[in-house]
Amino acid sequence: MDFPSLQAGVTTLIAARGASPLPCIGVTPSRRIGFGGAIMWGSMSAITRYLWAHINWPLLGWTGLCLVLGLVFKNASDRVIRACERFWDNLAARPAQVVLLPAAACLLLGLLSLRLEGLPVPRVHDEFSYLLAADTFASGRLTNPTHPMWIFLETLHVIHKPSYVSIYPPAQGLALAAGQGLLGHPWYGVLLSNIAMCAAVAWMLLGWLPRRWALIGGMLAACFSAFSYWSASYWGGAVAATGGALLAGYLPRLGRSPQVRHAMLAACGLAILANSRPYEGLVFSLACLAVAAFRMARRRGPSISALLRKVALPAACILVPAVAAMAFYFWRTTGSPTRMPYGEQLKQYDYRRQFVWQSERPVPSYRHAEIGRIFTVLRRERGTIGQKLREKLGPSLTLFFSGGSLAGLLVFGLWVVRDRRFRPLLAILLASATGYALQTAMRPHYLAPVTGILLALQVQYLRHLRTVRAFGRQVGQLAFWSLLLLTLSVPLQRAGQRFLELPSPRDWATDRQRLQSQLSRTGGQHVVIVRYTSDHNPHNEWVYNRADIDGSPVVWARDMEDNAALLSYFRSRSIWLLEADRFPRWLRPYAPKGSPP
Repeated sequence: MDFPSLQAGVTTLIAARGASPLPCIGVTPSRRIGFGGAIMWGSMSAITRYLWAHINWPLLGWTGLCLVLGLVFKNASDRVIRACERFWDNLAARPAQVVLLPAAACLLLGLLSLRLEGLPVPRVHDEFSYLLAADTFASGRLTNPTHPMWIFLETLHVIHKPSYVSIYPPAQGLALAAGQGLLGHPWYGVLLSNIAMCAAVAWMLLGWLPRRWALIGGMLAACFSAFSYWSASYWGGAVAATGGALLAGYLPRLGRSPQVRHAMLAACGLAILANSRPYEGLVFSLACLAVAAFRMARRRGPSISALLRKVALPAACILVPAVAAMAFYFWRTTGSPTRMPYGEQLKQYDYRRQFVWQSERPVPSYRHAEIGRIFTVLRRERGTIGQKLREKLGPSLTLFFSGGSLAGLLVFGLWVVRDRRFRPLLAILLASATGYALQTAMRPHYLAPVTGILLALQVQYLRHLRTVRAFGRQVGQLAFWSLLLLTLSVPLQRAGQRFLELPSPRDWATDRQRLQSQLSRTGGQHVVIVRYTSDHNPHNEWVYNRADIDGSPVVWARDMEDNAALLSYFRSRSIWLLEADRFPRWLRPYAPKGSPP
């Protein structure tokens, strides 16, 4: 959000309310709302302008049509509303049902997505890195030894020295490893993590909202996660969202009567955040702890001895082993208990600044031009805070907000701001957003820790929408049920669209999987030497391998000026050459450069 938009919003809104001039910024604050209120109203105006482009107009149009039909056929719509409310109240009769039903819905929708689309194909560098972590953990190891031919196997988001390992924190890899080890494929770990997220979000909302509304929030989480890239890739998001929901769900329970099991769940949330999104999780956790301390200081809460027995000690039983395990993992992967594999990659490969206050380091010497080129491309994709907000904020917010619901948030958002009960969540959201904006990169799953808070605010404004009266009747109730039922049907609509769509054309990722499957079916062991052209797209990286490289039926390697060492090491394997930028893509027996065809 740029300042001219904010100032224009302030000027427009305050001019409409009447004011006296304020020369310092050229706007006129109202005596009724004050300067702080003017800033709030102006901010909402600027956000409204920005988010207006992200509204799902078809869904909003169908909601309006249902509203008109409900007003015309009043008696029929009243009967439908009463039936829906009775049905929903029966579903939310017990807290256990509120937690389990969203998890069951996520399971069914995930299996439906699997039936329609099949197992997702990894395409992004991060996905291959997470799959390496999953394969490592599923093999019973924390890391892998450096391969003798590691120079030919270098790739992005993977380090080979001091050990061969993914650079990312282990939580997402552990989730994928659970799917690979228990059910035979890492994607089932993605599904399990989304199920856990839906259950955790519903549990969190039970602390902030009545049971009916907590169930609605859990169902919204299940629907919006089922067909998003959180479940259609290996990139992650649900794991960190689970940790954030467990931590935010503890705040209202701490103020009532601290219980040991709740403190242990919150500590599990802290441990999950630290091992999934360390920086974003740290910012979110500090905001939650600050809000908890402020609330405890303002009201007379449990005694110090009760806090020690029911909060500090149970949390320590989780956090102390978690910190020890993290230090041991870092020591095994990087040789230092305080240095993450991500930090090792920054040291060896990455020269970009990670935060806005940093400066770039000297560009390292790369052994492969493609690796240097990808860091150059990624550097261009990082911009100013304003650019990141314009390009990433909309997709991030709409990830768990349907377009129609987002339109309602623009209208009823101020009602949520006025709710004293939800001001702690707004404070956490604002503090987290401020911390996240200090990074030079932004993706929707970076905001995963605040997923539960976003859904809580969405459900709260739906509660306000339900109370709106017009034309002598409660039109808000009709609008609420129309919007909710249509929103919950969005995954089924998308499933129907994908069922009717023609198969998508093959891309490099599907070609890579096809070639690997073909070689695996032929039996024996193979090495595929990948040759790129000078204008190769560095995002399309073919060279990724499993944790046990020598035990893999197919090894992917880079073409270098002298491949003699690679050919000698893998002399018992069939050697193939793939020219990745020539079409159609096919394998041919490798011949050293300069040899006759």
